[in-house]
Order: sequence, then C-alpha cells, then structure tokens
Amino acid sequence: MAKDAKSNQDLFTDSMVTKKERKLEAQKKAQKKSRTNTIVALCVVVVLVLFAALLIFNKCMTNGSTERRTVVASTENFEVSQAMMTYFFNTTYNQYANYYSSDSDSFQNFIDDINSKGSNFTSLMSMVKQEVEQYLTYAEMAKAEGLKLDGDDEDEIDSVIENYKDLKVTYGQSNSSYTVMTFDRFLEVMFGESVNESVVRDCLKLSLLASKYQEEFTEALEYTDEQYETYYSENIDNYRYVDLLKYTFEGPKSNLEDDAVDASADAAEDAGDALDEAAEAVGEAAEAVSDAVDEAVDAVEDAVDEAVDAAEDALDVEANEEADAEETKENEAKANAEALAAKTTPDEFISFMTDYLTKVQEENTAEGEDVDTDAIQTNVDAITSDKQLKSNITDEDAKEWAFAEDTKVGDTKIVEDEEAGTYTVYMLKASPYRDEELTKKAAVIYLTDSKNDGDSETAAAKIKDEWDKGEKSEEAFLALAGKYSESSHNHVEEGYSKNTADIGEWLCEEGRAEGDVGVVHSDSNACTYIVYFAGDGAASWKNSVKSALASNDLSDAVKAFAKEHMVNDNEDSPSIVTFDDAKINAVKPISLSANKS
Repeated sequence: MAKDAKSNQDLFTDSMVTKKERKLEAQKKAQKKSRTNTIVALCVVVVLVLFAALLIFNKCMTNGSTERRTVVASTENFEVSQAMMTYFFNTTYNQYANYYSSDSDSFQNFIDDINSKGSNFTSLMSMVKQEVEQYLTYAEMAKAEGLKLDGDDEDEIDSVIENYKDLKVTYGQSNSSYTVMTFDRFLEVMFGESVNESVVRDCLKLSLLASKYQEEFTEALEYTDEQYETYYSENIDNYRYVDLLKYTFEGPKSNLEDDAVDASADAAEDAGDALDEAAEAVGEAAEAVSDAVDEAVDAVEDAVDEAVDAAEDALDVEANEEADAEETKENEAKANAEALAAKTTPDEFISFMTDYLTKVQEENTAEGEDVDTDAIQTNVDAITSDKQLKSNITDEDAKEWAFAEDTKVGDTKIVEDEEAGTYTVYMLKASPYRDEELTKKAAVIYLTDSKNDGDSETAAAKIKDEWDKGEKSEEAFLALAGKYSESSHNHVEEGYSKNTADIGEWLCEEGRAEGDVGVVHSDSNACTYIVYFAGDGAASWKNSVKSALASNDLSDAVKAFAKEHMVNDNEDSPSIVTFDDAKINAVKPISLSANKS
C-alpha cells in the first residue's frame, strides 16, 4: 500500500510538474505572441507613417508648395520663385494668345509649339526673363534708395486681387465650374499650377516696387531747354513730321511676254495635233489607193496650214486686243496720275479725287441701286496722311522728296512701280514740323462698372455732386480721388493728348479751362472717369524728348548700379540677377482651352 501510495504521490508530483511546464510553455507562447503582435503593430505604424509621408509628399508635389519654395531668379535682397515665374510667363502667354482667333490654325500651331517647349516658348520666356530681370534690378535700386511700398500701393494690390475675384464671378455666369471652385483654384486655372493668391501678391509687390522706383526716378529729372533742343536736333527724324496727300492708281500688271509665250506654245501644240492627224490620214490613204496618197497628203497639209494660220491669226487678234486693253488701262492710270500731279493745292487735290472716286463708285454700282456716298467719303478721307515720320513713308524716293528743304507745300511727286503696275501721287500738305501742340495735365477718378453694381455712371454722378457742393480746388479733387478712385494714381499727371483713350477728346475740347471737372463714360472699357483738368503741360515734342532723355538716364543708372553689384563677368552687359535656367524652363504653360471656356 505504501508502495502504491508513493506511486500516486509520484504521479501527483509528475502531474504538477507537467502542469507547471505547460503553464510555463503557455506563458512563453503568450509572450512570443505578444512580441509578435507588437512587432506587427510597429510594422503597421511604420507603414502608415510612410504612407502618410507619401501622401504629404504627393500633396506637396501637386499643390505647388515645391514650386513656391523653388528659387529661379534672385538678387541680394529679392527672389522670384518658380511659381512667380509661372505667373509672369502665363500672363504674357495669355496676352500674346489673344492676338489669334481661337478657332484658327495659327492659334492651334501657336499653343502646340508653346506646350512642346518650342521656339515660341523660348522666345516668350526670353522676354519674361528680361522683364523679371528689370523688376529685380529696379527693386534692388529702390531698396538702396530706401524706397518702399506704402498704404496706397497696398490698396492698388488689393484692387488687382478684387478685379481677379470679379473676373471669377463673371466667368461663373457662363460656366458654373468657376462658381464652385476656390479663388486659389481659379488663379491656378488662369495663371498655372502652383499660383495662388500669395504668389500673385508677391508678383504684384515686386512689379509695383520696380514701377514706383522707375516713376520717382523719372519725375525727379529736370532738363534745360538747351538739352531738349540738342537731343531733338541729334534725333530729328524721330520727332519731325510732314502732312501728305496720297493716292495710288492701279494700272495693269505686265503679262504680254507671258501671253506671247503661251500663244506660241498653243500654236505649236495645235500644229503637232494636226500633223498627227495628217499622218494617220496618209496611212489610211496608202492602204486604200496608192495613187491618191499624194493628193491626200497635199489636202491634209493644206488643211493643216490653214488651221495653223487660222489659229495664229486668232491668237494674234486676241493678243492684240489684250495688249490694247492693257495699254489703254495703263495709259489711263498714268494719265490720271499726271492729271492729279498737276494740281497745285491740297483743295484741288481733294476735289479731283472726290470726282474720280465718285465716278468709280458709280461705275461699280448696279443699275437701280443707290451710290454709296459713305464709301466715297471714306475713300476720300483715306487720301490724307497727316503727321508722318520719315520712317512711316515706305518709298525711299518719296521719303527723301517729302523732307527735302526745297519741297514746298502743294508740290507733287509721282512714284511708278513697274513691277506692280501702279502710279502713286504724293502732295506735300505741310512742310516738316515738330509737334508744338501742348499736352494736358489732369487728375482722374477711375470707377468700373463691375465694382459699382454694373453702373459706374451713377456712382460717378454722386461723387461729382459731392465735388460740386464742396471746395473746388485741386487739393479737394485729389482728396476725392484718394477716397473713391479704384486706381492708386491719385495725383496730377502730365502728357495727356487728344489721342489719349477715352478722356483725350474731353481734355482737348475748345474752351477747356483749368479747374474744369467732367464725367466721361467708356462703354468699351466698362468704366467711368471723373476728370480734373489741371492746365496745359509741355509741348508734345518736348514731352516725347523728355521721355527719351529720362529713359537714357535710367538706363545709364541701371548700368552703373549693375557694375557695382554684378554677378556676371560681362562689363558691357552687367547683371545683378542670378537665373536657374533649368528650373525656369520647367515652368508649365496654362491650358488656354480652360481659360477661354
């Protein structure tokens, strides 16, 4: 029994040992499983982190943040990012694309070349680089002078941004996709990937600072009358005009020699055909009756001779008739030119041409229809060519004649173009002169329809009423301009003329007095101007010369500044700008189809 009991104890002990071992084994497995789960969890976390990193990287690559950080042009204190370069390039690209009809082959060829980075892309990018280099250079010069953007400049930038927002609304009226997209997305569509409001503002700040420096540099320049006269004399062909009357009579283009060649060729071909027919006839006759061969040949040859003679006679008659008609037309053109050249005053010239053009119009008017008198007057008006620089006159003989000292008002000159078969008659209407017409000084309050509920005229009328009730002085008007104008150029500017768009005619109306204020609406530009006339400025020629002198002085100042801060080794063309051409050429053109939808 003891033995059996011991055996049971041993069995119990063995059982406990086995349980303990199983428990330890289970613990080991649990620990191992826990470690495995931990490792798996860590792996999952790593994968998720890597996936998130990839998403963030991809987002950065697609939202333009990389392009906005990538510098493609720089100076000591300023930088242009790839995104900014995209804005500058695509703005220029869009402007040039507007010269084409959107459904033309030339338009498609143009955008295909741009998209493939062809010659058009290279040319446009070269222009944009020059523009950006100028912006950066002027900005550095402004910083050196302590010139900064102020509140008015910031307002102008805000105004441009608001105009873009208005444009988005306008596009949304015809395409709902523009309505739902964010403003930044709209800017991407308009100006390219990576361009957002921040990029546009950076571009506007740079260009506005450059423009502000240029304006202040120019306005500070003063020149003596001697300097004006000296520059004018040294560059006289750029500032001296003549007034001309001009008309071209069209004669026939000489083609008599071609007609003769064609006639000979036709005659030879006809004769050859006739001889072929004769040979065939001879063959047939020989088979029939050998005795009749000679007679057949003689008969055919006579027929051929008669056919050739008749053809030549007909061709001669036709050629003679055409030659007579050509000669008559040429004689008429020459005779009309000589008759017009015989006139001695501008009034006589115009009177002759009025009669001639009326006759031509009558001949070209079908029976029973009214003569188009408006067309006659349009053609008569086109005869006058006022204010022509020497470079505007294409014919070299006429150019030298018009500006010669011995050519007087009323003198005429005939220029024959033998190749074109034309006779052009010139009459000097006004001897060489410089434009002494005074320019105008003015301040302008600029209002757009888009920012005034589509009615800038009503808004202008309210401001004009406020002006009428207040102190009528230049300072008072400038205060109103600072308060209401949508442009920051709220100061008196000089250089306006009758050719200035929209407001030129009002400024130059007879009887216009200093201090006058008028309202001018422009349907074409959807805006209204409130204009303050601040008096006469310098003569037009002197204003043009001042611009040229100032441009030269600015160019000299830029070159001197560049030599002091140059980053290249070209003394003749120093530059303070460093470009990364590889990154610049990576700029992506916009999709014009999306832009024009």
